[in-house]
Amino acid sequence: MIYQKYLESVIEKATQFHEINDLILRHETLSANREDLRQHLITSEEQMQAVRKEYQSYLKFTATEVMMLNNDVGQAKQLVERKKSDTAQLQLQIDSMLQMAAAKTLAWNQICIAAENLFFRADKVSIISRPAKENPLKNLDMVSDFITDLNHVHKLYKGVRAPSPKPGI
Repeated sequence: MIYQKYLESVIEKATQFHEINDLILRHETLSANREDLRQHLITSEEQMQAVRKEYQSYLKFTATEVMMLNNDVGQAKQLVERKKSDTAQLQLQIDSMLQMAAAKTLAWNQICIAAENLFFRADKVSIISRPAKENPLKNLDMVSDFITDLNHVHKLYKGVRAPSPKPGI
């Protein structure tokens, strides 16, 4: 009965309800909506938790992937530095070999010039004229033949002019 009087007083003051049944129906509707909203809230919270877990998993995955990529970049940089160092070492070796080749070429050219000079000097004083060869060893062979012949002639000449020993001394 107390509830009956309360409901009647609510109907008198509220303009939107005309009967107690309307008020009870409205209460049932609101209670059902409230329960639906509560279920929707629970489902939404569960979905939100799932999305949070998925987001955390994604963050961990991307952080791991970023670290792996940074590691790959670091290794690639180390490889590049090693290759640069190897390249510098090889360049130094190439420079050294080029310097050695240049020194040997210079020495060879100096030897060729000296051989040609000796050939022309020997050819100038020789009565036998020989054409100069492009091979410096052949020119040096001709110089050697000239010096050998000159030495032989010198020994013969020296033997003819040598004074005879004096008897009795």
